[in-house]
Amino acid sequence: MISVASDRQDRQLGRMTIAEAEAFVRARGGLRMRMSVVKGRETLIAWYQRRGDRETGETMPNPYEDHRFDRPLPDDEHFVMREKKL
Repeated sequence: MISVASDRQDRQLGRMTIAEAEAFVRARGGLRMRMSVVKGRETLIAWYQRRGDRETGETMPNPYEDHRFDRPLPDDEHFVMREKKL
């Protein structure tokens, strides 16, 4: 899981991180990138959409038992899958 601290989100760190990840995948012959995004993050989802990502229609449940995440999502939240062709 990758995220940019809220007090640093105006420094294009997310854009640079994703560009590097995409370059890494392309250099190794990858044809697409997939990621999951919290359903309720409409601003973030719109940002990914402007970059060329699209929703796949797949979802993933909230990982309540996964302690890598700092706080659980509300019961009605889940992850939506996104994909971008490279």
